[in-house]
Amino acid sequence: MTRTILHILISLMFPFYLSAQNQPVNNSILSLKQFYEIVYAHHPLSKQAKLIVENAKSMNLAAKGNFDPKLFYQFNDKFFNGKNYYDLGNGGLSIPTKYGVEFKTGYERNEGVYLNPENNTPAQGLYYAQISVPLVQGIMTDERRTILKQSQISIKASQAELDFLLNELFFKAGKSFLEWQLSFNNLNVYKNAYLLGSQRFEAVKKSFQYGDRPAIDTVEAGIQVLDRLAGWQQAELEFKNKTIQLSGYLWLENNTPALLDSNIIPDITPVAFKEEVGPEKKNINAIVALHPNIRVGNFKLDMLQVDKKLKMEKLKPLINLNYNPLIDAAKNKGNYLNNYKWGVSLNFPIFLRKERGELQSAKLKIQQSQLELEYKKNDIENKIRMADNDRIYANNQLEIFKQNIKNYEALWSAEKRLFDSGESSLFMINSRENTYINAQLKLNDYNFKFNKSILELHYSKGQLRNL
Repeated sequence: MTRTILHILISLMFPFYLSAQNQPVNNSILSLKQFYEIVYAHHPLSKQAKLIVENAKSMNLAAKGNFDPKLFYQFNDKFFNGKNYYDLGNGGLSIPTKYGVEFKTGYERNEGVYLNPENNTPAQGLYYAQISVPLVQGIMTDERRTILKQSQISIKASQAELDFLLNELFFKAGKSFLEWQLSFNNLNVYKNAYLLGSQRFEAVKKSFQYGDRPAIDTVEAGIQVLDRLAGWQQAELEFKNKTIQLSGYLWLENNTPALLDSNIIPDITPVAFKEEVGPEKKNINAIVALHPNIRVGNFKLDMLQVDKKLKMEKLKPLINLNYNPLIDAAKNKGNYLNNYKWGVSLNFPIFLRKERGELQSAKLKIQQSQLELEYKKNDIENKIRMADNDRIYANNQLEIFKQNIKNYEALWSAEKRLFDSGESSLFMINSRENTYINAQLKLNDYNFKFNKSILELHYSKGQLRNL
């Protein structure tokens, strides 16, 4: 009775399950490199990271705008009790430069009953030119030049920040890909185990019908089939969930999330990454220096140094020299020796408390950034060394188990030949086979750990962006 129930269950479930799973399909293979290309091109976090670079370029354009020539015009008129008190008109062009010198040229025309004498101009107006030169403060740098220099550094820093964010994104995405790959490999192991169990069940059933096997063997074989069917279904559930998890990194061009097609399977070639050499074979300091996080820190220091230079400049007295040659618009000429305006302005705080405080603050910020950078360098170096140790250990474990699984297979094959010749029991062949199946799953896990160790080594170096 028990044998009959098991036979009915397996006869019903086995064809139905295979009909759903073994339909002929054209599977497409997705490699890690192709996966990364999709993530880089369409993932929202990747696009968001790229906008950091574009924003830095926009800020640099705005900083350059501080040196754009500017048109200006000002007109004032006062009319009271039927009298035109004054009309004041002044317009022209100002041209700042990157060297602190500013040029200005313009036209001035003033008239009125009560015009201030200092605003008198010829009837046709007065052309003028002006040059403003900093004599002490502002020669080395000023606010406009500081902002421009920092914006230029910011472009380089934004590229390093892009690499850092992509390194983070690719690490998470790469782990998801490897987990998807592992679940697929395990699914194949469970599927093949189920097929082996089903074939043996049919063989045992026929042997029982011919009187070569006791009825209890069909029960044992049937139990094995159902156990393996449950394992296959669990592995399929795991693979489907890992596929959905991986789909979270796949997006379309129009910022629409995509779901990975069921016909797409992972590339299961042993080498998931390019050949890697450990830090002992390279200058680890050079590797650390190229890490995106360290590059961002160095650029931050550069910007702080530029700010410090400005703060030091402000300790100097602010002295500006202005010289304006004047030209009579009617005569269209001027005697530059006699027709001019010039002046000098001086501004210098006596105690310099604000300036000294800001300079001290700038120096402290630099010290803080230097200490933080040294800490990051040491932390990254340690992580690289630990990741390389993990890689070496995982590789050794994988190579050892590759050799050992051949022994498991040899034991199973030998037991299978004995069973087929009637010299072994069903219990023994199932035991050997289950051990070999578990060894295959364990080998998959070792492969996963090794590939993950390579991924983590590239991640610790900040190099996933370049894969």
